[in-house]
Amino acid sequence: MAKRGTRCGRIKRSDAIVDWDSPKAALGNRRKVQAHGLTEDEVESVLLDDDAAVVPNRSRPERCLVEGYTYTDRFLVVSWEVLDEKVPVIRPITAYEPTDKLR
Repeated sequence: MAKRGTRCGRIKRSDAIVDWDSPKAALGNRRKVQAHGLTEDEVESVLLDDDAAVVPNRSRPERCLVEGYTYTDRFLVVSWEVLDEKVPVIRPITAYEPTDKLR
């Protein structure tokens, strides 16, 4: 679990504004999510769930990871970053269903 004092652990995600790219952006976060067969609503259902597990992102420590189940009962990992802690604003980078090996 990410430590409460880290940037990822300090934010109350359920109160956050989610920053999505324009639907026309060629390589934006919406396209990355869609490429994995997911919807924005599914990603937000995990991202904004304060009970979903925030875990360290060892390969990109400036980014955060959250794991949890969507309202459609799919288990997802969502990579995201904090844009503003005060407002708060968070931005999903991508999301995917991990293989059994990663669970």
